[in-house]
Amino acid sequence: MILTLQQIRHINNSDLVAIKNMVFCKQTVLETGKEMVMASTLIQWDDRKMSVNIEEIDKQHKALVGLINNLFDVVKAGRSNEIFEKLISDLIRYTEFHFLDEEKYFKQYNYPEAKAHMLQHKEFIDKISLFKKDFDSGKTGLTRKVLDFLRDWLVEHIMGTDKKYSKFFNDHGLR
Repeated sequence: MILTLQQIRHINNSDLVAIKNMVFCKQTVLETGKEMVMASTLIQWDDRKMSVNIEEIDKQHKALVGLINNLFDVVKAGRSNEIFEKLISDLIRYTEFHFLDEEKYFKQYNYPEAKAHMLQHKEFIDKISLFKKDFDSGKTGLTRKVLDFLRDWLVEHIMGTDKKYSKFFNDHGLR
């Protein structure tokens, strides 16, 4: 299940809107005279807002942000169909690695919300695997809808679901 912004309970609505506007470049197209300029990145990492205070997991989250930003760069360069297959495969593989790493800690420390968290992981992998399947079959290319989904899911998952385990793991000595 994908969390909506309203479901993220530890951040109030006005703070969340402000954070979303500050943290993410939403591929906003800015009109500067007759020239159209696209934002330079889709997601900008902000330690204060996105860190889960576990060094290894933060590094992995930053790598996922980088992979999604690479997909965005491909779209900006107009080469989305040329290298999309490799990039989405890389994203799927790295995401699976990252999720397995998180889930290892869930088991090791008996994290009470592990089951629901792992379900979100499965649903995300299923969704991006479907994007890849649709691309491979020629049904779709790398679309704005795909990029929006990747950005929104990752950022909301980190800032909502993953932030919930931060204190739990830190209290058990994981930093």
